[in-house]
Amino acid sequence: MSLDIILDVATKVGAPIIKKLLTDTVGGNVGTIGGAVVDAITQKAGAQSPDALNQVHPDDLEGAVIAVEQQLASASLEAQKAGNDLMLAEMQKDSAFGWMWRPAGMWLMLLCILWDVIGTPLLNALFIAAGSAVQIRPLVSFPELVTVFTVYSGLYMGGHTAKQIFKR
Repeated sequence: MSLDIILDVATKVGAPIIKKLLTDTVGGNVGTIGGAVVDAITQKAGAQSPDALNQVHPDDLEGAVIAVEQQLASASLEAQKAGNDLMLAEMQKDSAFGWMWRPAGMWLMLLCILWDVIGTPLLNALFIAAGSAVQIRPLVSFPELVTVFTVYSGLYMGGHTAKQIFKR
């Protein structure tokens, strides 16, 4: 019931963040984020519980929804600013090695896979066509190369997430 009241007020006052968070979680399970939004609105409105929101004056409820919407927008803006600052700090390191190792590593991995998939078979075909008995064999098997590539890519693109998972 309180969810319907908050959705109606969010639609009325133009609170798209709250509306999206709550409509994405509708279906009987409000979830953690939706529950936190409902709790914050309940607290700002001065109600004892979400079920008591229907007893709150409409103007107070609208003010609470607007206040929580502004807090969510501000938090989103701060998160974006922090991400931008982090990217700028990484690019402004003193040495080129400080930031270039990641893209260089990715290009090296892709080059190794291209060599293993295209280069080696092509050269072997040319050697066979020329009548040579020489064959190029990769130092690392393809499954091992793909495993290393997957681990490197996972750490490169999601290392913080993996770190948080293993930390628990």
